[in-house]
Amino acid sequence: MSSSQHDWALTLPPALPPFTEESLVASARRGYRSLRRRWLCLGPECAERDGLRAWCKLPARIQLQDGWCCSPECLQAAVAALAAIELRRIRMAPLPHTHRVPLGLTLLSRGIITAPQLRAALEAQHQAQHEAQGQHQGSRPARIGELLVRDNAASEEEVAAGVALQWARPTFPLDQSQGWRQCRNWVPFPVLEALRMLPLHCVHASAAARRRLYVGFTQSIDFHALSALAQIFECQTESCIITESALNRVFDEMRALSAQAQVQDISFDHIDDAAEVAGITRQYAKLVQARQIRLAALGPFLWVRLRGDRIIHLTFRSASS
Repeated sequence: MSSSQHDWALTLPPALPPFTEESLVASARRGYRSLRRRWLCLGPECAERDGLRAWCKLPARIQLQDGWCCSPECLQAAVAALAAIELRRIRMAPLPHTHRVPLGLTLLSRGIITAPQLRAALEAQHQAQHEAQGQHQGSRPARIGELLVRDNAASEEEVAAGVALQWARPTFPLDQSQGWRQCRNWVPFPVLEALRMLPLHCVHASAAARRRLYVGFTQSIDFHALSALAQIFECQTESCIITESALNRVFDEMRALSAQAQVQDISFDHIDDAAEVAGITRQYAKLVQARQIRLAALGPFLWVRLRGDRIIHLTFRSASS
């Protein structure tokens, strides 16, 4: 065999194993188990989850996350189990990600600010944090970028470009876009305010790709929130950087806009009891004849989204936040 023939022979793919009766039976069993897990009622104590009667309840089922529940009792028990996990995740939330090179040094290295301007901003930040200790716990600490803009040391666009460089994300011209209107009321407004984020634009799914949701942040990117949005909307999420003033302008417009008739936001404070969350969810699921329920933790909130004859957002703010 010549060298060229030998090289060609080495590139041949390995032969597939022959089909046998045992392999076909094993493949059928795997498919059956996968289908059974997908359609099995999520109720942990469902009396019919192993029988055929639960399959007969398919027309009346309620989708919960990627599974389903065959009755209101099973729904309440399953929501309680999921809510307990998410509430524990809120209490054990890790510290926000920090960069090796802070924003102030990033702007200094690019020649946008001077060393005296950076020192003045750091001193103002320290003073603001000291004053905030006497205020309520939910007050947001002063950020170095906001202080630099306040002192006219840098423009908002320069700060946004520095943040984008830190996170290796693009900037988004929110002042020139109205795409956020198509995503209005997708996420409860208290969540958007607390996390300083905004759904900007949604690219609908095609045959080759999933739906993609673009989300804007100002000074830092909350990857846990991005993951929660992907879980709630069953889509891919992409982040980008927007300016503080543009975000505040959109928030003011959202407050002034009338609420959509088919979307309702309901908030609950200081709730850490998964059973209470499950009971409230069951009541509203009956109210809207919910067909789909999804929940996730975003920052200090547990967010439950019910979709039936209308959409209801339930937000439970943890007492530990």
